[in-house]
Amino acid sequence: MNNRSHILALFIDLSKALDLIGHDKILQSLYDIGVRGIYLQWFKSYLQNRKFRVKVGDTYSEVKDNNQGVPQRSQIGPILFLIHMNEIFGRIIECHIVAYDDDLLLIIGHKDLHVPQEKMQLDFNTLMKWARNKGLVINAQKTCMMHIFPKNVRFETEAKIKCHNCDCLNNVQIRNDCQCEKYNLSK
Repeated sequence: MNNRSHILALFIDLSKALDLIGHDKILQSLYDIGVRGIYLQWFKSYLQNRKFRVKVGDTYSEVKDNNQGVPQRSQIGPILFLIHMNEIFGRIIECHIVAYDDDLLLIIGHKDLHVPQEKMQLDFNTLMKWARNKGLVINAQKTCMMHIFPKNVRFETEAKIKCHNCDCLNNVQIRNDCQCEKYNLSK
């Protein structure tokens, strides 16, 4: 703000992130950081053969297998989630990234509004691809961007970041003119 910069802050909501991660993806994340052999087998044993059922009033549902999500209300569940999420910090290049549980914040500033907007879009595209490959879902309706600027700074266009919602994410380069449904995250 002292440099009279435009600051863009993108608040990202991952939908049910703790519940959606496949056990195979958690095990792959552990393997990727060097957990191998009997230690990896211990985690596999810990995660597999989990079951659940739902109680409504006095009625219980059928017992179902649970092959995704980290065990809730456990000591190790949040740690497994953080290990799984940790990879994203090496992929976000242009913006600063802050994480708390399953909420993420991308933040960047520059005097020229177009610079942080382009850099944030690049990092957000990277984050969307990563989330999709990890079995996570970015909730576009709860994700929003804040544009912060000094009172007397003028600009001609509103800052916009797009959330692509289709297979164009798997293209080598995402085109802004693609035909997929896009959410404007500027509020």
